[in-house]
Amino acid sequence: MWKPFRDALKNCGSQSSRILVTTRKDQVAKMMESANTIQLEDLSEEDCWLVFSKIAFSDKDRQQCEQLEDFGKQISKKCKGLPLAARTLGSLMRLKKSKEDWKNVLNSNLWELEVVEKGLFAPLLLSYYDLSSPLKWCFSYCVVFPKTHVFYVDELVYMWTAHGFVESRENMEVEIMAREYLENLVIRSFFQECKEYKRFGTRYKMHDIVHDFAQSITEAHHLGYSRRSQFPPSTNRSKNLRTVIFFNHNDYNISNLVQNFSRLQVLTLHCMMELPDTIGNLIHLRYLDLYECKEYVSFRKCEMPETICNLCNLQFLRLGESMSSPKILPQEIGKLINLRLLIVYNLVIPRGIGRLTSLRTLNSVLISDEDSKGSKLEELKNLNHLRDLYLSFNEGFDPIALAPNDRRIVSNVLSLNALKPPQEL
Repeated sequence: MWKPFRDALKNCGSQSSRILVTTRKDQVAKMMESANTIQLEDLSEEDCWLVFSKIAFSDKDRQQCEQLEDFGKQISKKCKGLPLAARTLGSLMRLKKSKEDWKNVLNSNLWELEVVEKGLFAPLLLSYYDLSSPLKWCFSYCVVFPKTHVFYVDELVYMWTAHGFVESRENMEVEIMAREYLENLVIRSFFQECKEYKRFGTRYKMHDIVHDFAQSITEAHHLGYSRRSQFPPSTNRSKNLRTVIFFNHNDYNISNLVQNFSRLQVLTLHCMMELPDTIGNLIHLRYLDLYECKEYVSFRKCEMPETICNLCNLQFLRLGESMSSPKILPQEIGKLINLRLLIVYNLVIPRGIGRLTSLRTLNSVLISDEDSKGSKLEELKNLNHLRDLYLSFNEGFDPIALAPNDRRIVSNVLSLNALKPPQEL
């Protein structure tokens, strides 16, 4: 796609315009037919040591730094002037306190690996093998996302938890443990923060080489698909899939997916795809994200498929905001007693939500005293594990246009004043 793009720019740019392309591969530079190619040099040994030591010794006292400096300089030489290697090894050694630990890393046989990606895989392997088994599962799972994907914290937390990667600990919620896992992977430089998204909350991304490394060590049971991907995969591979994420497909019949991928645990539809009644057959599903799936319900019926209530193992359900009138969740939603998270937008929740006593997060719930199909506030009294709650009272009328003493506003205020939320909320 390069040449049409280049030709279009030639016709609209000013005389002094330049196109700058960065790449790790010489053949890409040749394909670009560059007028000038600049080969970046490796870091000097001194600069590599500065990068490595700044991270590795960041939380050590002066005496420790002096004891470990000789080992550190030998390790930093093995980075071969590559900034990512220096950063990755620095992050690993930051967690190592004793001389013996540093000596073991220096003498590891992983340094004898064949040169792959200019020697970067050896430092990454050292950090990877230092992870606990749950952290290894969480890290390798992320290859399901494409390169350059921007992760938000909850996305990973809920997916890792749904797959059972997160170890439970007494008196600690698994979601809190999962956040600790992510922090651990960030500390080790497997993820890096996206500064440009700071105003939207903390977001992370993977370096391309880290993503390549994750692919090299992963046996895929988790797959993401864009328009350029071949879908569906072979039958033998399909039956073992645990995750399917559609990033922009909109021409695939989800009914076929339900039939062929019976063991799915995570399903995300980031595209215009309609949810079939057969969704209820995915009884192993633990995570269902339809946030960006604008056609998850038929506009004729204006309601979710009743069969979604057959997903007895479902723990995380996220439904997007439809462009049409409010939709109605199935009357049997209370059967999903394992739900830990329920996020809905522009949806009327029916009676029975009080049975979902495992809920930790309940978002955008419409509270209605007038609509017999809407949830009553009193049904929330048994949800004692809630940590996040968002209620909506103003569906169907404009609160700005109402007088302060309007009956509906007075009723809502009285209801809010009477709330006695759980201590953890």
